[in-house]
Amino acid sequence: MKGRELTVINAGTHALPWLACQSPVNVVHSDWEGALNDPNVLILSPASRLATVAPLVHATRSKDSLRAVIVENDVGAGMLAQVLHSTGVRTLARLLAHTDFGLPKRVVNAWRIGSAGDLIASAAALPDKLLVVSCDVQRIEVPWDAIHALARLPEASRTRFDVHEYGSYLHWPEEDIHLDLESLRVATVPDERRKAERLLRQHNARLGAAIRELRLQADLRQSDIDGLSARQVRRVEQGHVRPRVATYQRLAAAHGRSLSDYLDRVAELSSRPGVKTE
Repeated sequence: MKGRELTVINAGTHALPWLACQSPVNVVHSDWEGALNDPNVLILSPASRLATVAPLVHATRSKDSLRAVIVENDVGAGMLAQVLHSTGVRTLARLLAHTDFGLPKRVVNAWRIGSAGDLIASAAALPDKLLVVSCDVQRIEVPWDAIHALARLPEASRTRFDVHEYGSYLHWPEEDIHLDLESLRVATVPDERRKAERLLRQHNARLGAAIRELRLQADLRQSDIDGLSARQVRRVEQGHVRPRVATYQRLAAAHGRSLSDYLDRVAELSSRPGVKTE
């Protein structure tokens, strides 16, 4: 994102010093009409002033330039829905509410660096799932049993997580669990899961090809690896399984190398362009 491609309209009654540091961002405090033709518009507004920005919300929606309405809930949880109704603001799919400025800072920064689809704006622990919203206001619903680390979380610990300052991940300190947006998508979105599985297969195939090449260079047979059967070595070399540390240790010993030296050679060979994986 370059120049003034991101426009932030601050409809509040006070300046936000952190916005001044978000370069390159076009921050508008007045003369909102001039922002109608900008390609990416974020509107920051207290709930109590939504009536003032409602026409701007409708206009940017009609031009498909509205990226989010980020509302500071200064009217209380029980009244936010009523205020939205009274102002005619119907952009619930694009609306994010907050009570501190950590959320808008994350969203503005994510758009500024061109990573709104990769960073987390907010999240909530519901009884049956984790609800996550990205900085481009896309919703991801993750059943607790979809990710092994989450499935092991005690129910009482599910709500005790933090959103990283820049939205890079969610963190459950008690269990030391870190989950970024990509891992959440992989667990729940079929296309993302298939992509991750394909990349993993490719990685394992390259790894296996490198292990096979090293074995052949050392004039070793698959049955010559002490502690591993020929079938186990064959499955590793064909990319069907990822070697564990103990497997690497046995391979390194059979090659007369230290573990670190063996791993360095495997990494070097597997990263070469055009490495054969058959």
